[in-house]
Amino acid sequence: MKTLICLVLGFILTGCGANMQVIKEQAMSRVDPISIQDAARFDTDLSECAVYAEREVRRARAEMAGKAILGALIGAGIGYGLGSMYNNQAIANRALAYGGLAGAAGGVAGSANHYNAIIGNCLIHRGYSLLW
Repeated sequence: MKTLICLVLGFILTGCGANMQVIKEQAMSRVDPISIQDAARFDTDLSECAVYAEREVRRARAEMAGKAILGALIGAGIGYGLGSMYNNQAIANRALAYGGLAGAAGGVAGSANHYNAIIGNCLIHRGYSLLW
């Protein structure tokens, strides 16, 4: 069980890196071509928005990791406390592990940011229209 907790927290802390080129291509496919007046300017705007999105997602990951760790600690404490009521160390340890996992999941669920949404909003604010 401790291994599972370590794996989950390790995944949360490292995040899922995304390929910047793929993200830029996805964002480009969402932009209405009619709204692009200057192709060179669009490429610059897209690159700047992608950099901005990368920075914001890193910030969100750090925030998410903090919430996940705090949630895991709170969940583990509550789980251990409830498990200890049975005067059985095995039940208390199991409750600690499950409480920690549930708390970490709760911390992650509250902090989701997506590259495409950030890039899309950035491009909209620069005067481009999105198809979807």
